[in-house]
Amino acid sequence: LDVLEPAYETLGQPRKQLELMKVRLELSRDARERARLLGRMASLEEEKLGEPDAALHSRSRALEEWPEDQAGLDHIERLADRTQRWAEAAARLGGVLDRGVTSDSARAIGLLRARWLHERMGDAAAAEAALRAVLEIEAGCADALDRLETLARASGEAPRIVEVLDRRLEHEHSQERRHPLLREAAGLRESALHDPEGAMTHWRGVLDLDGRDAEAHA
Repeated sequence: LDVLEPAYETLGQPRKQLELMKVRLELSRDARERARLLGRMASLEEEKLGEPDAALHSRSRALEEWPEDQAGLDHIERLADRTQRWAEAAARLGGVLDRGVTSDSARAIGLLRARWLHERMGDAAAAEAALRAVLEIEAGCADALDRLETLARASGEAPRIVEVLDRRLEHEHSQERRHPLLREAAGLRESALHDPEGAMTHWRGVLDLDGRDAEAHA
């Protein structure tokens, strides 16, 4: 194998080179090495054989073998865009998450998958579910909260907006940033949710930050 593969590369026979890589893959039991081999296979499939669909499959398999390789996500996104196989790519990322990965990898993969679901596939409900899964891993993830808030505001549903505002308040320690969050949550609880008790709790929080706030006194 060590002799044949470079020989096939020199002779310009990428198909035979690919077949040898597949043999190496079957023989390897090391996840990181398998991911590296799959990445090389994907490059060959895309650049030499002109098979972006096969390359997307190999890149996805590489990520399954080694989810910590965040550079692989860029390759998968590029190939999903080239092939327009967003549903397949999103499903493969979901499969990686289901298998269990480190929190850092899960956050990056989950956020990317949520963006594809929303922006590329137009599935706001699935995107929201993906973001909530990220928040189960890291409750204060700012990127997930930002995107969840965007979806909530696009829906125009006050309960969803208030929920996101409350989530932000749980993790926001800056008084300057807490003030507008509390005011908006108080206003929505009062006018849209008809929850005077909840509104009062938030207005008290506003007054704790700014005792001169006229609306809170009202």
